[in-house]
Amino acid sequence: LRTREATPEFVLREISKPIIAAIHGFLGPQAVHTALGADLIIAAEGTILSFEQMRAGGAGINPLIPLMIGEKKTKEWQLLGKALTVEEAERHGLVNLVVPKEDLLSRAGGWAEEIAEMPPENVAANKAAINMVMNVLGARVLRQIGWIYGSLGHGSDFDKAFFDTAKKVGLKKSLEMRDASHGGRESSGMNYRARG
Repeated sequence: LRTREATPEFVLREISKPIIAAIHGFLGPQAVHTALGADLIIAAEGTILSFEQMRAGGAGINPLIPLMIGEKKTKEWQLLGKALTVEEAERHGLVNLVVPKEDLLSRAGGWAEEIAEMPPENVAANKAAINMVMNVLGARVLRQIGWIYGSLGHGSDFDKAFFDTAKKVGLKKSLEMRDASHGGRESSGMNYRARG
């Protein structure tokens, strides 16, 4: 079994240089987890963060989310498996800044230039110190727990039945059937491209 230490989110957090994520479009659950590994997140207006892993048989949770925004809001997003606008994510502290799409890369580049003007040793030390605080609060152990629960969810009877159904009726129909009792595909954010 691979460990959580091998995941992109963990690797990004352990790099000594600050990582700035510039996100746009539709982010599925794994992309959300990876983006949260960045130190700073700038997002284009209209970006969608999907928490539909509960619908897909996943049971894992990125431990940074409850540490950052609290138990109740995390449970709302996770247990309902709904999409989250980036504007709402910004209000709750999951995203640093939301900008017009055409300004996304220039704003991220501007932040990178500002950081590059500072002493690199101090920047690395500050990032490490903040990560240590998060680890003291349990982030590292919770990542391991999240990986275990995610693995269990993806091996569940629900997960197996979903893929069996997909083989019989096709993926699109399977997703429609899966999401019918949750407000349809729109609530998961998967219709982003159609709206976009």
